[in-house]
Amino acid sequence: MLAIEMNGEIEIVRNEKSTLENVLVEKDIELKEAKENNNNSSGSGNDVPGGALSLAEREELIRLRSEVSEYEVEFRGLKNQDITIRKLESEFI
Repeated sequence: MLAIEMNGEIEIVRNEKSTLENVLVEKDIELKEAKENNNNSSGSGNDVPGGALSLAEREELIRLRSEVSEYEVEFRGLKNQDITIRKLESEFI
């Protein structure tokens, strides 16, 4: 009975190992493709002089662009508030 349980556990571990090996191969392929895309994108209209960006640099650039967009939205809101305040002040003066 113990041998049957051990064989079952060994089979489970082998299946998990196989699954993890497949995931590792897929991730290696994705990494190679990302590196190739990064190398191929150099000089193809990036906003950064000199060409290609690393994955970390691209993520940082995306984050910063998003942050700038949020600030622009906030600035427009403040500008509209300022215009409204000036209109109200001119009406009451």
